[in-house]
Amino acid sequence: MGRGTSIAIACLALGAALAAPAGAQDYRRWQYAPRVECETSGDGVRLTFEWQPVEWSAPAGAQFRLIYAENDAVTEDDGPFPVESTSGSQVYAAFGAFGDAYPFSASVRIDTLVDGEVTYRSELHGECAYDGPGTSTLSETVTWFRRWAFAPSGTCSTLGDTVRIQLASQPVEWVLPNDAQFTIGYVENGVLDVDGPIAAEGVGEGSMTYGAFANTFDSYPFTFDFRLDTIVGGEIVYRSTLSASCAADGPTPVTLLNEAPEPGGATLASAALAALAALARRERRA
Repeated sequence: MGRGTSIAIACLALGAALAAPAGAQDYRRWQYAPRVECETSGDGVRLTFEWQPVEWSAPAGAQFRLIYAENDAVTEDDGPFPVESTSGSQVYAAFGAFGDAYPFSASVRIDTLVDGEVTYRSELHGECAYDGPGTSTLSETVTWFRRWAFAPSGTCSTLGDTVRIQLASQPVEWVLPNDAQFTIGYVENGVLDVDGPIAAEGVGEGSMTYGAFANTFDSYPFTFDFRLDTIVGGEIVYRSTLSASCAADGPTPVTLLNEAPEPGGATLASAALAALAALARRERRA
């Protein structure tokens, strides 16, 4: 098994696209944290957000979901709904939530979706301990990534006494904070090997198309996954995987899967451990 170093990901860029990918600029979010009022209501209590101030900047076709929680437990997940327009703001009417007794908390999270993927999370959280004014806080999360921009074409071929998969190009795009890193995972017939972590090319939004890439195998058939894991603050926050299989010489389909974890990083937690373990094994072999 091997990879052609002359056409691997370290090669010079073919060019940089000026158009920014979807990311930090695409949102429908809370504009600010409004006042909260707490009151006894019948046999329970009521928490009321005085207003629902939202603002948005998103491409045509963007959507959003509304996730409601009470005492930190999700009670409802509504949507998706279309974003009002490509940019703007609106103050909607008051919103209330009911609980059995004090203390009581409620939150409303807006998840912005572009092409079906969450690009931004904005959560309004309110707390009540007694009748009167409560407290409200606002938190926001951008989906950071360095990922494959699309699935390039793939070709299976024989080269001497080996066979290989070749990808026509390596198109990547990113929305990243300072000090972001990434690893490159090569999964050959289910066996993972990892390079990195490597410092990301830039901060903010960008894209780049690197040259062709080839990975060799002893014989047909074989499967290959080409994986990018984005690391922010020491945590894997995004995974982007190109997958292909070869049984004979000729063109082969290449598929793309992008994955972002749910809040808290639970989705990729086990993956992070696997990647670090593979990296440790690689360092011991060096």
